Amino acid sequence: MLDLIGPLSRSLTPIPTPAPTLEPVIQPYYIVSDPGPGPWLVILVGGLLTALGVGAVVLLMMRRKEHESDRNEFESKAASAVGSVRATVPVRVPSLEDEIRVVAATLASTVTQMRQISAKAEAFETEVHDLVRRADAAQAAADLSEDQARKIGLLLGAQTERKLKEEIEKLTAVHNEQMEKSRRSGIRLAIWSAVFGAVAGFFVNLLSSWVMN
Repeated sequence: MLDLIGPLSRSLTPIPTPAPTLEPVIQPYYIVSDPGPGPWLVILVGGLLTALGVGAVVLLMMRRKEHESDRNEFESKAASAVGSVRATVPVRVPSLEDEIRVVAATLASTVTQMRQISAKAEAFETEVHDLVRRADAAQAAADLSEDQARKIGLLLGAQTERKLKEEIEKLTAVHNEQMEKSRRSGIRLAIWSAVFGAVAGFFVNLLSSWVMN
């Protein structure tokens, strides 16, 4: 290695260095104008606003933590108070006699309601029978009313047999029309009575089966 370094160092030529000069070097001089207190005032105001904002945030976080701690403390105290009250207050378990008493009261109320429904059904049936009797009486009275009898008497004394027959036919037609109206009214009344009786019987049977079950 040394054998190689020696010839290599001899083959290199020295690099000439420049001679030092005594001429002065003139550096450039820049004239900067004085900015005044404006930028410093802006920086100061910005710093104060930043400090106030940070302080407000910190104060808000501290108050929030205090509020949460107070609320947690209140909830824990309330839970402990409720637990102590529940522990001291005995819980009454209903006995078998109480349950039997409640069931008996319910059954008595149901029986009372059934009796009321039965009484209403009987009253309605009585009213229906009364209406049927009234319809029969009206039909019987329509056979020969007092006015019709008076007209027949006048016709017998003052008119001929032909006019008498005509008046009798008119009266017969009126009578038949009244009979037809009475018959239709009786049929409608019977149908409505049967429908209502069937519905009332169905509900009474349904209530009876429900009570028995």
